[in-house]
Amino acid sequence: AVTTVTADLGDNAEPVRLTLQPGTTLQLRLVDKNGNPIPKAYVWYSTRNIHPDETQPVQANVNLRTDKDGRVVWKNAPSGELKFSFQAAGFTRLDDVPIKTDDGEHVITMTPAVTVSGSVRDATTGQLVPRFQMLEGYPQWNPMTGSTNPLWSTIGRFQHDFGSGTYHQA
Repeated sequence: AVTTVTADLGDNAEPVRLTLQPGTTLQLRLVDKNGNPIPKAYVWYSTRNIHPDETQPVQANVNLRTDKDGRVVWKNAPSGELKFSFQAAGFTRLDDVPIKTDDGEHVITMTPAVTVSGSVRDATTGQLVPRFQMLEGYPQWNPMTGSTNPLWSTIGRFQHDFGSGTYHQA
């Protein structure tokens, strides 16, 4: 199994002894609200620790993708509770989902993405605005203040240009 060790690597340090443990097989299946599989979904093992009272997670770079049946398998996963993020086209992203490793299949149900549509009008004339841009963002939790605030993306693919006064974004 993947593991993380703390070691003193100074000049007079004792040798580091690594004892590997057998890994567990983690099986996930991503489905929509009707139980249909979600193929080509991204699955990331989250190694970030933003809560000081939590144990530091085992460090590993694992990026997986579901197959045509919405399934993904991580062989030799560390044992215990791990956190994952899930993303698929047309669905709302899920972050920091805790999953305990065992030999069973864990089913993750994803919800459809929000679709936003409407029109933009000039406040004075009431005319449709011929060209405008909308930015995507997401809520960001601030562990220092305990508040959640919007974070607007500066990446081009999350900035959408619209015309004729209307928009439709999924």
